[in-house]
Amino acid sequence: MGSAVKSPCISVCIMEDSICTGCGMTEKESNTWYKLSDEERLKIVERLATRKNASTGGDAQT
Repeated sequence: MGSAVKSPCISVCIMEDSICTGCGMTEKESNTWYKLSDEERLKIVERLATRKNASTGGDAQT
């Protein structure tokens, strides 16, 4: 059975300071994604959205 949480990976894996410039996941998150529960995956996706929103100065409720 597959996961309900889609990976944020966009297949542009360039690591800078152990963070992927393509999707924003850490090296550890990326390497263990397939082992994580949906709950753990959701936490990562939410963190990535928060970080992206903060870096663009946008409003999460647009």
